[in-house]
Amino acid sequence: MKRIASFSLAFLIIFVNVTGMERNDDKAMDFEDYSLFNKIWNTTNKKFDKIKTLSENDLFLKRYLRMLQNDSLNFIFNNSSKEFEKKFEAFYNSFNNERLDMPWHNDFSVDEKLKEIYKDHEFYKNSRDYSSKIKLNINLNNYTPHPPIYINGNEDFTPENGVVAGNGTKENPYIIEGWEISASTADGIRIENTTAYFVIKNCYIHDNNGSAIYLFSVLNGCMLNNICSANANYGIFVHFSHYNVINKCSISNNGIGGVCLYFSLSNSIHNCNFLNNGVFIWGSRLSHYIHNIRDNKINDKELFYIINGSNIELRNLSAGQLFLVGCNNVIIKNMVINNVEIGIEIIFCKNILLEGNSFLKIGIGILISRSKIISIINSSFSENNLFGIYVGDSSKVEINGCKIYRSYYSVTLGSVNISIIKNCSLFNNYYGILLYNTHDSIITYCKMDSNNLFGLMLWYSRRSRISYNLCLNNRIDGLSVYSSSNNTLENNFCMNNFKGIAIRDAYYNVLLLNNCSENRQGILLTNTYLNIIVSNRCYRNDIGIYLYNSSNNSIENNSISRNSYNGIALQKSHNNFIYKNNISDYNCIGIVIEESYGNKIIGNDIINNEWIGIGLIKTRRNKIHYNNIYENQIYGIGGFLCFDNARYNYWGSWKGPGLFLNYKFWKKYGFGNSIIAWIGWIRYFPWKVEHLS
Repeated sequence: MKRIASFSLAFLIIFVNVTGMERNDDKAMDFEDYSLFNKIWNTTNKKFDKIKTLSENDLFLKRYLRMLQNDSLNFIFNNSSKEFEKKFEAFYNSFNNERLDMPWHNDFSVDEKLKEIYKDHEFYKNSRDYSSKIKLNINLNNYTPHPPIYINGNEDFTPENGVVAGNGTKENPYIIEGWEISASTADGIRIENTTAYFVIKNCYIHDNNGSAIYLFSVLNGCMLNNICSANANYGIFVHFSHYNVINKCSISNNGIGGVCLYFSLSNSIHNCNFLNNGVFIWGSRLSHYIHNIRDNKINDKELFYIINGSNIELRNLSAGQLFLVGCNNVIIKNMVINNVEIGIEIIFCKNILLEGNSFLKIGIGILISRSKIISIINSSFSENNLFGIYVGDSSKVEINGCKIYRSYYSVTLGSVNISIIKNCSLFNNYYGILLYNTHDSIITYCKMDSNNLFGLMLWYSRRSRISYNLCLNNRIDGLSVYSSSNNTLENNFCMNNFKGIAIRDAYYNVLLLNNCSENRQGILLTNTYLNIIVSNRCYRNDIGIYLYNSSNNSIENNSISRNSYNGIALQKSHNNFIYKNNISDYNCIGIVIEESYGNKIIGNDIINNEWIGIGLIKTRRNKIHYNNIYENQIYGIGGFLCFDNARYNYWGSWKGPGLFLNYKFWKKYGFGNSIIAWIGWIRYFPWKVEHLS
């Protein structure tokens, strides 16, 4: 058993930047120059082309199941919609029999509303234009300045809090009237925990730091003929409040939105005009979305609110906003919506097709929740403040051929089962595609370019297939997998991102046939275990593959070349298997292993790297066997505080490795790559006498 040691310190300089430094060359290569990528991008994947739209759901599900080859999906497909339909029908029937007992509430039922909506079916096939304009011609002489009003409980309806008449009964409600409220550090009028009847009318509430009117846990309120403009949050925020009416109000240019109905029941909005604002409804139950909303204008277009509609086609509709609640079999085509907080909101719906729609300067382009079998096709989203597309608590979703740019979140799926995102282009967004707690997804043939954080992130998601995507110039990660398992990333092209593919706190993922070039780190694994990295190409990165605090991963058959610092770097990573990789051609160091033990480096070609084939720093019990390690320019293996086994390798000569001095010295005497250890030992005998195939 032979041991080698050295007094040299000079070689340690090369280990300072295991994680990479700034490159001087920031030039990003045009992806058209890569014939390999062009070949991949232009190749037809017949498995994906067989998939039709989700409206043909039976065929889709069968082919989707066959494609993923995952029997665990059966439980999703076997779920019937009958339970949902029964619950909806029961609620609908109970609601239809209920009258809203308020004098200013024009009594209505769902049936009456639907008759009004469907009285002319051709209405849905023709555009409607409105010439009326929202103008704020305000005469301040009609209002009396008043400080912000805060009412907590029925006893706070007092003259000091702006009450000018009434006693709080249904016949004689409290009246708050004629006030101008502005420049508040909070809400203009805030009312909490009341059941008394009241009316806020003819008030001008503007430029407040909160909302113009905020209701929390309030019943029996009415907002009539108020102007709510230029407030920081909402015009009117209705929170855990029921049976309130918003009538004939002008609501414009508020920071977050016009009217928000948040976890509230049976409120009314009618005859209101909105400018650059609209309506947002949110809750956890179907009943939170059942309201009386009619005869409102948003940016001179009508607000459409449809409950329990079926077999409807909305084509070329001129709409300021569209709400579908409990609807079935609806087609929405060629709509253009802009300057509102939400373009289309779809809740508790089934079999919805959205095609050829356009959304500009909207908070959320399309919001979908608690729905299934949804297709969004060939639509465009630009300059949206929050989401281009948001889908939550839904299943069987298709997003195909969409373009999303200059939005915050471009596409977000949260708690979605079974989805496909295909042929989409996402660029200059803050986030690209985000999948949170979303399972059994396919993302393919998408281009994610110049997004501020990442092109795509899987977060707490499982069983997704990410393939044939192009990820360019994203500021952090091209593709990111966080706390997710059993996902496959294959045949993706990631170039000029900070990290091409990043796997963090994740396990049982497969990276296959990806091309990661011109990134700071081609592939990163942090705090991971039991992942497989196989047959990828990492070219011209700072580091080809970097593992930090990661164990029991397998790195096999990868091509790793011309990386500025390290081909493969392991730091505080143990028991990994590095097998049959080609780590050659001008990596600065082929493999760096630091503060790691129990790794197996077997059957690799570690040839012609600029400095060192394998660098070892503070290592022990690593097995380096049956590798070709030669023609590395300084050392085959260089180590510091290392105690490792490097037997059975071929060093470029039958004479074995040179010792202590560099390769150039020993080469002229016919020896192979040199070995040096400064404090510690490297066992290298016996060695192989010819190249290992």
